[in-house]
Amino acid sequence: MIIFFVCGTRISYADKEKGNENFKVKFEYGFDQSYRYEHMMPVKIEVKNESRDIEGKIQIITKGYNEPGANTSSEDIYSKSLSLKKGNTKEIDMGMTIHKDRNVIIRILDEKDNVIWEQKNNVKKAEDAEKLLIGVLSDNYDSLAYLNNIPFLQSNEKKKESKVKTIKLKENFPYESAQLKTLDIIVINDFATEKLTKEQVKELEKWIRSGGNLIIGTGDSYEKTLKGLNTINYFKGEKVENINNFNTNTGYSFNSGNPIQIATGQVKDAENLVNIGDNTLVYNKKLNKGNIFTITTNIGMSPFIEWNENVNFLKDIILNYGNISTNKFIDTQNHYYGGNSIVGNIPGERAPSPGIILLIIILFILIVGPINYLILKKLDKREKGWVTIPIIALTFAISMYIWGTKIKTYNVLANNVSVIQFNKNSNNANIYTKTGIITHKTKDLGIKAKENMYLSPEQSDIYNDDESIEKRKVEINFNEKNNLIYRKAASWKSEKISLEGNKNINGIDIPNIKISKDNLQGNIINKSHMDLKDTLLIYNNLVYKVGNIDKNSKKDIDVSLKKMKKTPGINADIYSFTESIYPYNSKEKNHIFSKDLKREILSDNFLKDYGLNDDNTAILIGWNKDNISDDIMINGETPERVDKNLIIIPLDIKYDKGEKISISENVFTPKLLEIEGLRFASPYDKLLQGQGHAIYSFKSPKNIDIESMKIKTTGQGNYPGGIAYIYNNQTKNWDTSSKKSIEIDSSNKELYYDEYKGVVVKLIAGHDGTVEYPSFSLKGVAK
Repeated sequence: MIIFFVCGTRISYADKEKGNENFKVKFEYGFDQSYRYEHMMPVKIEVKNESRDIEGKIQIITKGYNEPGANTSSEDIYSKSLSLKKGNTKEIDMGMTIHKDRNVIIRILDEKDNVIWEQKNNVKKAEDAEKLLIGVLSDNYDSLAYLNNIPFLQSNEKKKESKVKTIKLKENFPYESAQLKTLDIIVINDFATEKLTKEQVKELEKWIRSGGNLIIGTGDSYEKTLKGLNTINYFKGEKVENINNFNTNTGYSFNSGNPIQIATGQVKDAENLVNIGDNTLVYNKKLNKGNIFTITTNIGMSPFIEWNENVNFLKDIILNYGNISTNKFIDTQNHYYGGNSIVGNIPGERAPSPGIILLIIILFILIVGPINYLILKKLDKREKGWVTIPIIALTFAISMYIWGTKIKTYNVLANNVSVIQFNKNSNNANIYTKTGIITHKTKDLGIKAKENMYLSPEQSDIYNDDESIEKRKVEINFNEKNNLIYRKAASWKSEKISLEGNKNINGIDIPNIKISKDNLQGNIINKSHMDLKDTLLIYNNLVYKVGNIDKNSKKDIDVSLKKMKKTPGINADIYSFTESIYPYNSKEKNHIFSKDLKREILSDNFLKDYGLNDDNTAILIGWNKDNISDDIMINGETPERVDKNLIIIPLDIKYDKGEKISISENVFTPKLLEIEGLRFASPYDKLLQGQGHAIYSFKSPKNIDIESMKIKTTGQGNYPGGIAYIYNNQTKNWDTSSKKSIEIDSSNKELYYDEYKGVVVKLIAGHDGTVEYPSFSLKGVAK
């Protein structure tokens, strides 16, 4: 008893209608009938009122997961106000998310929240997770139909089909970046972008910053296409040149009697990706996690659309430089809920320590037992024990309850775990927060986040079969952005949300980290408002304990690479890497968080798609418990909060010219260029299963002149005869390799290594076979 107190887009019509009110409703959802599970999709509802004047709301209700053992009673309610006179018709733009259950309820409520009309709908199955979805914004959509033929393929044993689908956006471009996240790529070509509102362009920018890939075709229509994109455009067109023939630096040739029109002009802060002589055919600008590719010709116009290499050309741009995640090929709709256990409990800072609880129990036992007995014995009142023992127990219980209420000094608590990932060479950071909201009494929780953030409910309790907990209901309010309500949130039960935002954090300066004579040298200057605790610097497969870098301080680094601790590499198995830097058997003292907590947060970060960048040979990891992410409002007030922050800063390592460089296995991840018939078994490993092949590209960083590369192609892999294939750039054919690893050196570099694509390898799995995700190491000289 004492312990308890202490620890305390498709048109759908009604399948079945309810209510006596007379409404005619059309329901459109998704992008041209396309959507993904677990992604917000656009919804358009048309309501014709043949009943009476209405001042109420319209709602869409979707269910939680429908799997064995799952709690299917959870509901997401998407709501928007409805003011409609009798005889009038109104279109309402909303959104919704489908988890697994594809049954959807639409209902109309009056001003007293009485349901006056209801219909059930069944939406079509979601697009396959591995399908590449390309949104197209063009005045001539049909001219880009060839995009569906981009060889981004997936197959099974019976048939082979393209896994690319284009989606028309001209009539239904969303007003929320969350709805754009369904799309992998957006193509804008021959479209008057001035038709987009400022809000739509702003949401497009947010989508890019969160990892989207935008391709802009220009050519003779550069002014029309770029004019409305001022906030994200970096290309200022000046004139158009006609070119009949060209060879690109990436190995493509174009010969035509019909000249291709190339726009030329000024470029700001962008990289030349594809050159044709003195002109540039493709530019790229990184915008946080995403990319803006500007192609200097009209890709929906002859002769580009007749070019026999157009789809391969675009595929190379997308896969070599785009942000296309291999998580698209995970076999199941697996989700990782590790971080939820952290935010789902009362923070340790708010609860008594186990030592205090044990001391209280021992004290109670001593008082109710030996001490009580000795006192009664001295007073010769031992027969009064039946009175004193209940009085002591009741006194302890009341005291513990009063003390327990003092632990609860808040009305609502926000328990936050955030990943603060800086963008390379920038003070700008993406902030991903998982929050558990805890209240001491059952009530509605109205949650509102700032407009520059994306707020969504977490699907974390789908396997909670506790029938004593009332079913979860969350209402997402579309009258204003980032507003939702947990209805009748249970006391002491954590309601979980996710927040995603972007913020400038000034003051952290890492001007010059370099490798010189096998030493890692440089300094870290922290003039920001936050401390960096328990900081680690990870270079290559090595880790160095930097220690605390408090605000307004500087830390100098000069350490021999030979003295740094080895790890399996940042792209190795998640758990082996995190355990190598936070081992189970280590003895920590005076650290900001426990090693177990750090491992869990870091592993969660890896499994999400906002993890470490593949092109970083070095990162700085630090920890912090300040209030860095923006506050949310709960029921109109700012809640108390407890924060645990993982801070990741990618470092731009410099090398002395001529420095010998050796990059170990699992530091860089090979690019997955093509996959057929195979899928990743789970998000926890990199093992491909099935029957088919996978094609990978292995490439050296731009500042390293490669001398040799070793590609490990087999581990648990099951290839026919143990054979892998390597692309020969001279013969344009696949050469076979019977070895378990492929080695590139001066004897074969010209045959197999291309500056643009690197080394391209094909791995094949037979029936029910497996392909282990390959790894590679390289040696070279700093340029």
